[in-house]
Amino acid sequence: WSATGVAPGRICPRGGLPANWDAGARPQSLELDVNLARGLSPLYRRGDFDGYEAESRLAHEFCNRLGRRYRYVLNLPIRIKEGGRPKYRMVHASNHEEGCLLMYTEMQKELVRLHDVQRSGQLSLFSHDADNCPIDELEVRRNLLEAINSHLAPEKLEIVLADFVIKQGLTLGRSELEDIVRDFECEGLIGVKRDPAMTEMGHPRTFKSSGRGKTIWVGRKNG
Repeated sequence: WSATGVAPGRICPRGGLPANWDAGARPQSLELDVNLARGLSPLYRRGDFDGYEAESRLAHEFCNRLGRRYRYVLNLPIRIKEGGRPKYRMVHASNHEEGCLLMYTEMQKELVRLHDVQRSGQLSLFSHDADNCPIDELEVRRNLLEAINSHLAPEKLEIVLADFVIKQGLTLGRSELEDIVRDFECEGLIGVKRDPAMTEMGHPRTFKSSGRGKTIWVGRKNG
C-alpha cells in the first residue's frame, strides 16, 4: 500500500512487508495485521465464514483502521480469475483529495486491464466494479446527486468527488463523474460556481475540471 508521506509499496499476498517499506512503521503495521487476524481466526475455525469471506473481512477492516488516520482510503482487489480470491490488494491512503483522485484514476485503468485478462479479451455489454458486479449507472447518478446536495454551502468539486468515490467504490471514471456533474448543472439540479466565472469575451465559463488556475465549487442549488 502507499500513503502520503510513506514510502510506496504494496500489500503482499501472505502478509509480508515489501522491501521498500518504511522501517519506522513496521512494528505498528505488524501489530495491526496480527490483531486483525487474531480477531477473525476463531470465527473462521468455527466455520462462520469461508476463506473468501475471511480475506474480504480482513482487508476491509484493515482499510477501516487506515481510515481512522487517513481521510481517503482506496482498495482494489487484484483477481486473475473472475470471482476468484484476490492474489493481493492495491491499497492507497491519503489525506489529500487530489492524491485520492489521481490514484482512483490509476486503479480504474488497472481494473479495466484486469477485466480484460479475466475475460480473455472478450467484450462485455456492461461495465463491472472491482468485485465483478455490474455497475448500475443510474444508481451512481442518484448517489452522486445526493452527495452534492448534502453540501448546503459550496464545496470544491475535487473534495466532493474524492469523498464520493471512497463511499461508492470503483465505478465510473473521474471524467465520467465530472460529465454527470455537468449534466446536473445543465438540468438545474445543483448549484455550480466557477473561478474565473467569465471568459475574456464576457461569456460564462463551462469547464468541468479544476486545475491550472481554474476552480469549481458545487452544492445544493439555492431556491
